[in-house]
Amino acid sequence: MDMYIIEKNMKDRNKVIIDLFRERRTYQEIGDMFGISRERVRQILKKYVPDEIKERLLEVKKRTMYKHAEMVERLLERESKLKRGCIKCGKPITIFNRDMCRTCYSKWAYYNLPGRKARCMAAAKKWCKEHPEAAKKINNRAALRWYHKNKDKAMTYQKKYIANLKLDKKRYDHYKKGMSIRNRINYYKKKDDKEKLYHWQDKLDNWKKNKIV
Repeated sequence: MDMYIIEKNMKDRNKVIIDLFRERRTYQEIGDMFGISRERVRQILKKYVPDEIKERLLEVKKRTMYKHAEMVERLLERESKLKRGCIKCGKPITIFNRDMCRTCYSKWAYYNLPGRKARCMAAAKKWCKEHPEAAKKINNRAALRWYHKNKDKAMTYQKKYIANLKLDKKRYDHYKKGMSIRNRINYYKKKDDKEKLYHWQDKLDNWKKNKIV
């Protein structure tokens, strides 16, 4: 009687295992439900539904082959993009961001992606507050670069600025004093006279502090 009950229970369990397998459950999931290993699940299924196991294996093989083919296509595309380079500047690409190099992509994102410009501006302001000296150097470098690229524009702006200064005598005298100090500093830089250079740099600092607004 006990053997009959055990056999009946085993048959019921095997039926449930087959149903779960047909529901696309994995061997591991079925084994965890009944407290048996996934190898034992495979053995049971092989005994009762060997054809279905073969079909499942063929499906898996097809899926992996399809994935492999997709990967090969992607790799070929990446190689062609690497050879072609950036769309805008032609430099070699290391990270694939819309077929652009890192610098071109950052410029594109700054103007085109929503919220990027505001976030960049906020981060730049925060960094400038934390590192004022480095920020000043960067600004000076950027100004020089712009001046060398747009000399005609710079000259017109300078002429306008001086014309406005001449209207206010105090401001104009202050500006002239600053220019003479800067000329002295450049002269002593060329001469490599450190004592006089430090002296005139101190004067320039004092001139900046007493700036007329």
